[in-house]
Amino acid sequence: MLLYYFRGMAAILFDLDGTLVDTLDDIKESINYIMRKKGCMEIDRETTRKVVGHGLRNALKEAFFHSAYVVDEDELMHCYDDLINFYEYHAVVYSRPYENVKELLGEVKRRGDSVGILSNKNDVIVRKIVNELFPCFPFDYIQGAKEGKSLKPDRWAVDEFREKVNARYEEIIIVGDSEVDYETMKNVPGVKGVFVTWGFRDRRDMEASGIKPLVDNIDKLEEVLWN
Repeated sequence: MLLYYFRGMAAILFDLDGTLVDTLDDIKESINYIMRKKGCMEIDRETTRKVVGHGLRNALKEAFFHSAYVVDEDELMHCYDDLINFYEYHAVVYSRPYENVKELLGEVKRRGDSVGILSNKNDVIVRKIVNELFPCFPFDYIQGAKEGKSLKPDRWAVDEFREKVNARYEEIIIVGDSEVDYETMKNVPGVKGVFVTWGFRDRRDMEASGIKPLVDNIDKLEEVLWN
């Protein structure tokens, strides 16, 4: 049963990949650029879906593992830098917002809610994707991975978002598509969450992990957020 507990003004913090935007093919192509350079087996869309969520460095490391390629930390970092350079120039070749996402964001602003994006993807690439796909939307907060800063599920960016939009923790709603987003919510007492099933994780796996509430489309997401 869905819990309708998001009434009144809210501060909504969205994940990017798998929640607002289908970025899977551009991530796959960027990882496979490195796989080809190293003579490794390329990964398919389904494998890409499994390795993403904990930052591109970890995704690349998992891709090497799937290819049975042994890589030390120095080589991994060199390959990661190469991946970022490629991805920065190929970030929005195939990536597109999910259906009705732009309308959802418009409704968020119409209601006067604050809205941010928090991603484990490199911050420069996050901003490039947002600028190209949502060029006119006034996000209150955008944050991707930065050197020296912990990735989700660490709570530091949620705290920063709260301060930026002057919200109480009880007003913050995390909207994501994975166990990473769920654990981020759990790490900040008072913060609530709602988790979508159209992204990079299988609904059955999310249910098995105890992630809830789950929603299958934008209409259901709006229903949980505002009804």
